[in-house]
Formats: sequence, structure tokens, C-alpha cells
Amino acid sequence: MDTNLESLLDDIKSNIEKRTENTNTKDGAGRDLRNNSVTKSNALSRAYYRFGLVEKRCMEALISKLHPLRNDNFQEIELSATDYAKAFSVSDKTAYRDLSSAVYGLVRRVITTEEYDNKRKSKVEFTLMSKAKYIEDEGRILCIFNPLIVPHLIGYGNGFLVTL
Repeated sequence: MDTNLESLLDDIKSNIEKRTENTNTKDGAGRDLRNNSVTKSNALSRAYYRFGLVEKRCMEALISKLHPLRNDNFQEIELSATDYAKAFSVSDKTAYRDLSSAVYGLVRRVITTEEYDNKRKSKVEFTLMSKAKYIEDEGRILCIFNPLIVPHLIGYGNGFLVTL
């Protein structure tokens, strides 16, 4: 293969990787969650009215950190107690407690939505998270949304904007 063509292909590949890199697990210094926005489908918004305040806050913060250009639906998202405390104006102690308790609730939460296929209505249930992990010594959670829910979170279809 021509060296110039190889170089061009390498540049294209590098640019794509940079655009789709998951920056959510890297140090978020300088990034303020309060400046993020969240898009989610109407169906999902209706489905999680039953969440507690801590679960809703964690959900909004985690959703705001999803990378919208990634299409693999398996993004590991990190939320630190420091970011949580700053975004929701709570003490660090409260933030650590909230993140610790949120892991249990988020991984066990079942979302129910309705789908229509050829005028037939179906009720669909699925878990919110595939993985939720609290790292106690570091005061942070690592979560992977259920890949079936990600399309409801990153602007596909009937979404609307919610800000933190």
C-alpha cells in the first residue's frame, strides 16, 4: 500500500478515536457537572419518577457524562463524591454517603416503558445498570448503563432536555 495512503488512513483512524474516546473515567478536573445537560426519552423520564432524590441526582450526573458520539453503548462512567457535592451543593460527607447508597439502588432499579409495534402495545422492563461499583477509598462510583437504555439517554428519538 502507498505510504501516503497509509499515513492518511492512520490520521483518519486517530481522529475518529480522539472524537469517540471515553473521557468519563479520566480526571474531570475543571469540568463542572452543573454546566452539563441531559437528554433522555420521554418514556424514560416517566419511568423514573419513582426514583429517590439520590438516585435521580446520580442518574442526571451520570447521564450528563455519557459520550454522545460513542455508539458501542458500553461506556463506563465515573462520578466522584467531589463532583457530586459540587453539583448538588451538599457536604463531602453527604456526597460519600449518597454515592455509597446509590450503587445499591441504581443496579437494582427496573425501568418499565411502553413500545408500540404495528398498533400493538407492549410493556418492556429492563434494569437500569449493567454494573455499579462504589470505590470506598476513592469516594467514587463507576457505572455502566444497561446497553438497552443508552439509546433513551443520548438523544435518539423522542428526548427532551433536562439540566442539572
